[in-house]
Parts: sequence; structure tokens; C-alpha cells
Amino acid sequence: MRNAIVSFFVGFLAAQAVWWFAAGETLNASAPESAGAFSMRYVLLDVVEILVASACFTFALAIAGRARGLRRAGGAALLAFIAGATTSTIAAPPSALVPRLLAGDGQFFVDIVAGALVSAAFGWLVAAAFRNPLTAGAPAP
Repeated sequence: MRNAIVSFFVGFLAAQAVWWFAAGETLNASAPESAGAFSMRYVLLDVVEILVASACFTFALAIAGRARGLRRAGGAALLAFIAGATTSTIAAPPSALVPRLLAGDGQFFVDIVAGALVSAAFGWLVAAAFRNPLTAGAPAP
């Protein structure tokens, strides 16, 4: 389970880095006066998004995998990596690349909630895909 959680986190970070690079390239091309501008506010909010998404993934994975132990397989880690990257892409790309639903910092709250919901769903799916079936007469883990 630890490998799946770490893989999700790394996948989320990798996709987020690609989104931030794309946003930087887009901003640099469209607004040269803001080229290279670093915003600590965006970085801190991005850290919160990553932590909330990872926590929700972990929580859902733990609940869904509680009844049956997760198999230790490379496929589980790969699927978790893909789930992390997909969660980042669906729910939390930088605001520069997505239409804003709310004005001000309300959009960041929407991004964080969306990331939490999507990552919890992926946690549940990863746990469902990699469960050990209980054999008759075997004690529960």
C-alpha cells in the first residue's frame, strides 16, 4: 500500500510540474512583462492541493483495501502513478490554463475540492483493482 501511495504522490507531482511548465510557457508567450514571475502564493496553494489529494487517495485506499489486503504488485504502483497524474490533470492544473469558475481565491478552493474528490475515487478504484480474493477457510488479514 505504501508503494501505491508514493506512486500516486509522484504521479501527481510529475503532472503538476508539466502543467506549471506549460503555464509558464503560455504566460511567457502571451505576456512578456510577466515572464519569469514567481508567485509564492501559487506554490503554497499547489502544495495544499497535492497534500489534500494525496491524503484523500490514501484514506480511500485504506478504507477500500481494509476488508481485503492489497496485493503487492508493480501494476498497483503503476496504476497509482497514472491515477495521480490523471487527478492532477483533471482537477488541479494551474489557473492560467483553465477557465475560472469563481473570482479570487474561490477558484483555488474549487480546485482543491475537485482534487480531493477525484483522488478519493481513484483510491477506491486502485484498491478495487488490486485486492486479494479471500479463500474459503482462510483467516481475514
